[in-house]
Amino acid sequence: MMRQIAIIALLISFLGCSDKDDNDDQSGCSGLACTEQFVTITVSVKDPVGDPVALDSFAVTTIDSGKDITREVNDSEFEMMKASGTYPLFGDEHRKTYEKTTVEVNFKGFDESDQEIVSAYFKVGADCCHVYLAEGETDIVID
Repeated sequence: MMRQIAIIALLISFLGCSDKDDNDDQSGCSGLACTEQFVTITVSVKDPVGDPVALDSFAVTTIDSGKDITREVNDSEFEMMKASGTYPLFGDEHRKTYEKTTVEVNFKGFDESDQEIVSAYFKVGADCCHVYLAEGETDIVID
């Protein structure tokens, strides 16, 4: 009987082992309880009297590499953005890529003739759970 208990205990200890220790996470994020919410940093583009500015297109690129990180949106989402003057800058879809770092990004907005009408620089980053704004003013007023 003791032999069977020893064999069962040995099997359990082998089954509980893994090559990767959960506490040996390189990023230090292992075991952290994050909220289920999806965070997006947005910019608000308004005219001098406070009315929303409807951009015909926008782009977000990283300063160091010029990588385009503009969020893809469908037509109805874009129409809502234009109506409110609020556009996505950086969201949790980038969290893994920029985890525990910051990156400088450029937000550009264009009119119907693809003329740049707004350009603003920001520093954004990500922690173990969500993205955050490190530097920059997200309320943009254009003439």
